[in-house]
Amino acid sequence: TKICNTPESTVNVLNSVLKLEDSPSEKFIVLCLDSKLQVIGLHVVTQGTINKSVVSPREVFQRALLNNAQSIIIAHNHPSGNTNPSSADKRVTDLIKEAGELMGIRLIDHIIVGYNSYFSFKEKDFI
Repeated sequence: TKICNTPESTVNVLNSVLKLEDSPSEKFIVLCLDSKLQVIGLHVVTQGTINKSVVSPREVFQRALLNNAQSIIIAHNHPSGNTNPSSADKRVTDLIKEAGELMGIRLIDHIIVGYNSYFSFKEKDFI
């Protein structure tokens, strides 16, 4: 059983299952978690181009609801290796956080994965 209770443990899960840091295209992932932060579902919500992936809260929460998730962590990779969040990354984080609050599914973190690096919205107090 995989537990995602730190950004590092989440990045390890993402790289062990999806090799996310090596992906040549941007992928947007939702990790569905139970009340003990154990992974009960890991889904590639969208796969985009080298620098863009379009995602909507509907696609994220469809998977969360089907997995009966208590909380979620969203993640995507930046194939460029630069893990700084874009304004679009910040907007989608806020949108998914708000939608989750309405449905009672907490957004724990949004992690951007680069090669040998990551950016955690939670660690930087963006969430």
